[in-house]
Amino acid sequence: MHTGHNLADRVAVVTGGSRGIGRAIVAALRRAGAIAVVWDRDLPAADATDGIAVDVTDRLALEGAVATVRERHGRIDILVNNAGYAGSTVPVVDYPEDEWRRILEVNLTGTFLVCRTVVPTLVANGWGRIVNVASLAGKEGTPNASAYSASKAGVMALTKSLGK
Repeated sequence: MHTGHNLADRVAVVTGGSRGIGRAIVAALRRAGAIAVVWDRDLPAADATDGIAVDVTDRLALEGAVATVRERHGRIDILVNNAGYAGSTVPVVDYPEDEWRRILEVNLTGTFLVCRTVVPTLVANGWGRIVNVASLAGKEGTPNASAYSASKAGVMALTKSLGK
């Protein structure tokens, strides 16, 4: 599939890029000519050549990951915040508090921390793009997925705020 985009030599970071939608995003970026670097908590051997094992909720680890990408490739041009955790689908009265916190920590706080850590590099480059992956659940709400829906609504609001 031809996307019509030429991303030759652009350096892209994709969080949660080892599986699912993230893996497809990495493949599409590479087809368009980008150098796509996977950031994932669980990095499979296939991604180890140009991937970094990093937890998006760990600010210090993120700072180290940015430094590593800059050492390897000189810059970061594109950030795709895709890392996410769906959690349980249960009524709110039965929702485990620790799981609620974990979902918001990964999905919303993780997106914030990654942006906060990468944006200075994009600004220094004078060019950059950020894609934050959300969900229709954030706009419409999904039955019995209160934490996931709330976290993705937060990602949408964060994205709007960053874009202004």
